[in-house]
Amino acid sequence: MREPYLSWPEAAWLIMQYSTCANYLFMPQLLYSISGRFAWAVPIVAIPPAIAGAWAVYYLHTRFPEQRLGQFLPRLVGRPLSIAIGGLYILFWMGGALTNVTVFAHYLSDTKLQFTPATVLVATNVLVVVLVSLSGLKTLVRVNDALVFIVAPFILFSWLWPFFASRLDFSNLAPVRLSGLASDPLRVAVAAATMYHGYQIILIAGPALNPPGRAALVAGAAGTLVSVPAFLASITMPLLAFGWPYANLLTYPAASFMEVVAPKTGLFPIRRFDFVLTVLFRYIMIVAAMSYFYSAAQTLSDLVSPGARRMHPWLVTALGIVLVALSAFFKGIRTVMQFASVWVILGAGVAVMSPLLALVAFVRPDAAHGR
Repeated sequence: MREPYLSWPEAAWLIMQYSTCANYLFMPQLLYSISGRFAWAVPIVAIPPAIAGAWAVYYLHTRFPEQRLGQFLPRLVGRPLSIAIGGLYILFWMGGALTNVTVFAHYLSDTKLQFTPATVLVATNVLVVVLVSLSGLKTLVRVNDALVFIVAPFILFSWLWPFFASRLDFSNLAPVRLSGLASDPLRVAVAAATMYHGYQIILIAGPALNPPGRAALVAGAAGTLVSVPAFLASITMPLLAFGWPYANLLTYPAASFMEVVAPKTGLFPIRRFDFVLTVLFRYIMIVAAMSYFYSAAQTLSDLVSPGARRMHPWLVTALGIVLVALSAFFKGIRTVMQFASVWVILGAGVAVMSPLLALVAFVRPDAAHGR
């Protein structure tokens, strides 16, 4: 039975953080390596495929409003294919969770907690992620709601303050030539397809939407469009502040930008604004990891035990142990970045798969009735 407790603004906020929070620390550097100083144009190029993907997920939700991805896949494509396709989504979501818990752990270990092993930080993050996932989607939504009131004001201030402090140089974006995107069109296309992937959460949270149907459409559109300025800011601000090629030399461009833009005045009440932002972003990225991890665990549970009312605790715990074990292979931020390059390829596969599933649902109207 559907639990209609998720409003469209909550779903839109969930979609927005699902897309952007995971990419805050590594996406600027990844796009700089692909498109150089023209990386700021990729979030704009990524809008059309995101709209198409969000529409496809909305259509799937209208066809299966009471079911999650792992529940309707067998009815739509059959059991063997459902395992393969579901496996693709699970790998993508587990990769997102792994990227979140490891990239921020290495960031803390490199910059703030140099004497704390990254594996210890990963393990503490994963413990929180597993506990929230075991509590269910409603708990995840409520934790995500808290971001609006706790984190959003600080993040908005950190992006807007440099405009008033005259610390940005827009000439750093010149010359403006979109031809710079053609230097590696395949990698640009992969990054663009993956960028606004937050709408995929509707495949998991759809049955909780209130009202069903229209709420998915509005949330998908709003969450995706709000993600655009967030991505533009995280990629463009370091370029405006540091210039090219210096921004490309930074290990964490967006984080470095936020550390140097803190107001340097005695009238400002917060002395270590960069430290406050670090704490807040730890919260943000753990919440993002929760969303990815919950999506993977719920889909795997639905495929393994289609009739189960709740996820098996042993399955969720086992996936958490897998995250910690895999994180041990990451010996530094360079390894994490290499993995992130593979992860965006999985994201592109998922971005293509959702419209294909919507097409199958369109040509098989009887699938929704189990025939």
